Amino acid sequence: MSTVSKKKVLLAVIAALFLLCSACAPRPLTPGNMPENQIDEDLYDDDLYPAEKFVGSQHTPTLSVSMPIYDSAKMLADHSDCVVIASFSEKPRDVRVRMPLEERLAEERGQTSPEYYVTKYALNISDVIRGDVEGDVITLSLLGKHDSDWYETKLKPDTQYLLFLGRRYYEKEFDEARAEEQNAFFENDKILYQLRNSEGAVFEIRKGDILYSYANFGFSPSFDGRKLDELLKEIEET
Repeated sequence: MSTVSKKKVLLAVIAALFLLCSACAPRPLTPGNMPENQIDEDLYDDDLYPAEKFVGSQHTPTLSVSMPIYDSAKMLADHSDCVVIASFSEKPRDVRVRMPLEERLAEERGQTSPEYYVTKYALNISDVIRGDVEGDVITLSLLGKHDSDWYETKLKPDTQYLLFLGRRYYEKEFDEARAEEQNAFFENDKILYQLRNSEGAVFEIRKGDILYSYANFGFSPSFDGRKLDELLKEIEET
């Protein structure tokens, strides 16, 4: 067999192996290939439930996210101060801030701490699933500007969400000398809420009761396309 023929045969074998491996490779778990008892096929299309998500906290090179990965909704709920269904309609505010702890550490090293944008939302609470909240409207903060998904993926206006939240209080009891700048950071909000697990704490509610998570880690993606009641039932399990 000539050298040219050998090369042709070798290329054909490689191509066949590539096609075979591609066919046998496992597919990612997406709404299109989830178990039948978890989905309603009529609800799915690539625009509503894309297989690949842009998760801001994991795509921002300058942001170091150190957080636990929760294996269940109950575990996340147990580590949250409250679980709520909420939405917002007012335009959120972008505030440029230095994080108090980072600023303090930078000063000790003779450095300047970095500045961040924080988006602040006035959330309208429609239901409290777990815990307590202060009134019908609370303030939520997310890292980054409201019109960009860098740092953390942002919420959309006039959209219902299931949110797992934690509270952030003033630090003036901790450091009275910095009370003034703490007030400026919190803009005199008595309590500022944050997501307990970054995007893992956000579930958009579509078509009235269908969930879409904003995360690609932990238990969250397993609820894409499933009903809200299924997640609430898991939260209530003892």
